[in-house]
Amino acid sequence: MRSDATMNQMTSRLVLLGGLLAALAACGGDRTEVSTPPDPPKNVIIVLVDALRADKLGCYGSATGLTPEIDALAETGLLFSAAYSNATFTFPSTASLFTSTQPPVHRITHNPKREEMLRRLSDAYVMLPEVYKAAGYTTGLLTFPGWVSPTANYMQGVDVKAESERSDTALLGLAKDFITDHGDQPFFLYLHFIDMHDYWFPQYLFDGVDPEALGLSPGLMSLADMKIPEAYETLAKVLNQPGGLTERDLEHLQSVYDRRLRETDMVIGELARTLEDRGLTEETLLVVTSDHGEQFLEHGNLVHGGDAFYNELIHIPFIVSNPRLYPQTVAASTPMTSIDFGPTLLDLMGLDIPEVHQGESLADRYDDDRVVFATDGRTWKALNREWSYIASEALGREELYNLGADPGETDNLVDREPEIVELARRHVLQAIAECAQHPYLAINIDEIEMPDEQKERLRSLGYIE
Repeated sequence: MRSDATMNQMTSRLVLLGGLLAALAACGGDRTEVSTPPDPPKNVIIVLVDALRADKLGCYGSATGLTPEIDALAETGLLFSAAYSNATFTFPSTASLFTSTQPPVHRITHNPKREEMLRRLSDAYVMLPEVYKAAGYTTGLLTFPGWVSPTANYMQGVDVKAESERSDTALLGLAKDFITDHGDQPFFLYLHFIDMHDYWFPQYLFDGVDPEALGLSPGLMSLADMKIPEAYETLAKVLNQPGGLTERDLEHLQSVYDRRLRETDMVIGELARTLEDRGLTEETLLVVTSDHGEQFLEHGNLVHGGDAFYNELIHIPFIVSNPRLYPQTVAASTPMTSIDFGPTLLDLMGLDIPEVHQGESLADRYDDDRVVFATDGRTWKALNREWSYIASEALGREELYNLGADPGETDNLVDREPEIVELARRHVLQAIAECAQHPYLAINIDEIEMPDEQKERLRSLGYIE
């Protein structure tokens, strides 16, 4: 039986959490009011680094020193410490960023049963580039052949569309050209960096190393002679079994991931210097974020995707750098997800937020608490600053973690905190109900066959059979 002191403590916590969970968009606590400068920056560049975990950055607490360029941007930026992806892989995550809607609303995801078909963003969706274009901005989207593609209709409202080879350096070259050509007028630019995502590709995993000298296991060494699809299948479905990888194997995987991060950080630094050379640093919001993180067996899985929904997979950076707005780091603890990114940037630039967008501007909300979600429609994760709740009725799954005491989400409290679990359930049900009422659900989603070239590219990367 619990003591009176314990009951009082629990009651206090429930009162606090009950206030936090009162409504989907509810916010508690005092706000720090910061006036938007009368002359906001005229440009925005979103740098999305595919598969970047927040905890790998120095500005998010890492002591490895891998990211001096990104960390320098954060020194004159707004940094959200509790930013999360709405999904566990690129296709639905970027759709949430571009539409500011939850995955059950935009319904853009990969259907493994119809692998050569692709769901297409509806023309009726209000996409982030369209909002900027309507406001008079020149818009650009620079990426590589993959999910964020013309086929999936990501190019709505985009003036300058270009796909580079699968290389951050090649994409940087396109970005420099865009800035040179359009830097004299307001612009919106989206860049999708991919090098980090590819750390496990055999050509990078064993580049310049002697696997035997490193003491790698035969299982990991077998990837050296595989093509990318086979290597992915081996990593994601074979080597993630108990005993599939040794500690040395895991260290090597992480070291290659870290090396790719260091290289991408240098590319981002060169982009920042390009803006400086052209006198555009103070006129540009330079944003660094990601579409999802990466798993290294923290919960028994490798790479990304699926329905794990733990924070190593969805905790991502969101840094808005601009020395005029932020002469020093402004640290925000308010939870946010990808659907809030667009509204926040629009607000910072003095533009209206479309009513159809589900996200909120957090431009001046640095210390609010609110509940945010990640979902694939079957599994839901709800978070605030203290709690992480994961549930799937279809999978018979329910988990609750105290993020303050257990940031790694290893101690499931679902049987020990029934009152909090019940509140979290209600909150998820409310989110599901709100998604079900969104006007986008009246719009049919087209599923079209991918062009042969795109199928071959995705097949070569292990995304489709």
